[in-house]
Amino acid sequence: MTVSRVNTCGNFQPAPVMVPAGTTSAVSSTDCGATASAAHVTYYMGSKGCVFHISTIYTIPNPLLGTPGYWTPKASADSSGGATCKVVSQDLSKIGTGAFKAVFSMK
Repeated sequence: MTVSRVNTCGNFQPAPVMVPAGTTSAVSSTDCGATASAAHVTYYMGSKGCVFHISTIYTIPNPLLGTPGYWTPKASADSSGGATCKVVSQDLSKIGTGAFKAVFSMK
């Protein structure tokens, strides 16, 4: 899979690179501040394409209602050219910091 485009609100490190078939990419991260982070990575394999979306948004605490602040993660994929793009797994174990992992698949 060849990386076509990376859009992110912060510095995305390490930058995604070509991923040989049957392997996975390195873990990348971005930090866009205290309230939201987002990244969109486009991969192509021949005429097939996948755009992978990763984001987290922070909801501030509400002292009047007594609700704590929390992060809402989202991971999704869009396909083109007959590709099968999907979110394989998500790890929300560090969601208190806004950080989470998502694994995507392209066929």
